[in-house]
Amino acid sequence: MHLAYLWPTWVPKLNSPQFVFIIVFFVILTTLVATQLTVELDQAISRYVSGNPPASDLISMLTIAVTSLGDVVTLVVISVVLSIIRRTRRQGLILLITILLTVILLTYIKPIVARDNPDYPSPFILSNKSKGFVIEGDTLSPLSRDYSYPSNHVAISTAFAFIVGYALNKKSRIAGWLIWGFPLIVALTRILLIQHYVTDAIGGFLFGLVISIIMSNIMHLGKEVSIIKST
Repeated sequence: MHLAYLWPTWVPKLNSPQFVFIIVFFVILTTLVATQLTVELDQAISRYVSGNPPASDLISMLTIAVTSLGDVVTLVVISVVLSIIRRTRRQGLILLITILLTVILLTYIKPIVARDNPDYPSPFILSNKSKGFVIEGDTLSPLSRDYSYPSNHVAISTAFAFIVGYALNKKSRIAGWLIWGFPLIVALTRILLIQHYVTDAIGGFLFGLVISIIMSNIMHLGKEVSIIKST
């Protein structure tokens, strides 16, 4: 009952307290990052990761492979496939538009915040043993290539979880919740690879939620679908 009260529908309205809270949280975090008040914490975590190599090369290769699942190209291909299938056409189109809009907006937001990419070496990146795995840059635009906040990969992975999770939740509450493991895993792998700071990942998650909720409302993804299914 408490969870249903805090988040009564999968797609909250734009004037809902839930959506307003996410916006405020994102603005506060972005302000803290832009004013460099999170630098010490972020760098401390990155230094810790840098100084603690994985137990085996296999873990490093799996980390790189998993993080590639959150690549822009991968998720765009998935959204195109979903938009072709008649049963998932609406979700696929909303996901595709949300991903493209997110990528475009972050191209301009990143230089405004202007946080440089982490420069600590990651022990999970094996220069001579990770052949076949390519770590996609967080953005391909020269305008924002050198900046890390917020994480584009985490943002679009969150959009994937939100939009695809809506359809899954209608069939299974468990599946609807499990899909949220995807952006969390992508965020964790990006942090382990030191492609992002922790606050980059949190900011990406919040930004992905904001854009997903806006587009889901505009394109009418769903109406009053309860997260907590009645038994």
